[in-house]
Amino acid sequence: MFRMGLFDRKPSGSISANVTSTAHNAAARKLATASMVLLKNDKGVLPLRADPTTKLAVIGMDAQTPQTGGGGSGSVAPAHVVAPLQSIQDRFTQTATCATNPSFPNSDISGHDLLEPPAKVGDLAACCALCSNTSQCVAYSWNHDGSCYLKSATGPRIARGGQDVGVVGGSVVFDDGKDMDQAAATAAAADLAVLFVSTKSGEGKDREDLSLYQGWNGYNKSYSYDALIEKVAASCAKNNTPVVVVMVSPGAVLTPWRDSVQGIVAAFMPGQEYGDAVADLLFGDVSPSGKLPLTFPDVENQWGFTEAQWPGINLSTSPVSVYSEKLLVGYRYYDAKHLEPAFPFGHGLGYTTFEYSGLTATTSGVEFTLKNTGNRDGTETPQLYLGFPAAAGEPPLQLKRFKKVELKAGASVQVSFSLDARALSVWDATTHGWEQVKGTFQASVGSSSRDIRVNQTFQNA
Repeated sequence: MFRMGLFDRKPSGSISANVTSTAHNAAARKLATASMVLLKNDKGVLPLRADPTTKLAVIGMDAQTPQTGGGGSGSVAPAHVVAPLQSIQDRFTQTATCATNPSFPNSDISGHDLLEPPAKVGDLAACCALCSNTSQCVAYSWNHDGSCYLKSATGPRIARGGQDVGVVGGSVVFDDGKDMDQAAATAAAADLAVLFVSTKSGEGKDREDLSLYQGWNGYNKSYSYDALIEKVAASCAKNNTPVVVVMVSPGAVLTPWRDSVQGIVAAFMPGQEYGDAVADLLFGDVSPSGKLPLTFPDVENQWGFTEAQWPGINLSTSPVSVYSEKLLVGYRYYDAKHLEPAFPFGHGLGYTTFEYSGLTATTSGVEFTLKNTGNRDGTETPQLYLGFPAAAGEPPLQLKRFKKVELKAGASVQVSFSLDARALSVWDATTHGWEQVKGTFQASVGSSSRDIRVNQTFQNA
């Protein structure tokens, strides 16, 4: 702060000052999408498609007035907040659409080109104007020579990221979910329902439990997002209507309804660009790539914490928390005690599939082949866990390395993780230093701590 000169001038501005920019907003949107974790995607319910016959139900107050950050010192005052409801409604627009996209200068999308030869209008706005009198038209402006192509369609189309994402149409119906029975009926009458839910935390008050919103901070204690999800899911099951749940939370939450819904997205604290960011993921503009940085437990206090461990003993006089779990922190405890979590550490799905093969392991590192076996591009984060010799008394598996890898559909790549002496060492409380462990190690590489794909032992002599 001294180096930046912050003490050489009086403070200016305020927490409500608008310091955003177009570039910063775009970065916030990209980071929010990359941070979201696709926990469940049964039968490929995601990504969504907007077509003329689709009726999508959007349920929950958080779709319209979303929770995007924490309270107290964790809060910010954004210049704007993009609501998921508006972003989803924008996907179902019925107006003619223009797109500058060199990927479609001559290709026919549906029917034929309405201009033979294409018009020379110079810019996208002029090209769009030629298409403005009909909803049966989509315009593409060719960047290099100003050519304007108009394509016939059963409805306007939007091209994003160089891919035709389909005819835009259909309808969106919104229910705030305050009347659970009404919300359940609204959802069941649609082709697909997306529920937006949340819980929050703030300075000076811990969450009382790991459930979703249940009248946090004293408001409407009788209301429960968990009850809303369960009621909507039960109603939708009768009509075979798929249900997707999108959750905002500061950390792990319970998901007692997870077997009754088809899709789950953990958005954590997504910030001001939440709506557009989650729409990018839900509609497949961006393939999910986030992985859980913690474990989602199956039930409240699945660990079996004692009062001494949390919140501690003698809180009013000499507060002490006892860390009797020692090295078994997080996923290590679940592994050592053979507990099955709801969603394990490192878990996160995408819109494609990956194959791991050919693992080789030595004291200097591991190498393996990663292949995208799906039909679309995607990102995977392979994780290297080490199992120490039993005599070391270490947790069953320890995360040592991970790497984010982007792969085109059908492509393969060699992935390597280096190891050093520190990775093969444990802390010696007597010498107060790191000491290498000798013996047989196991290298385990996979998509999560509970989805190990390849294993190989090696010796540290």
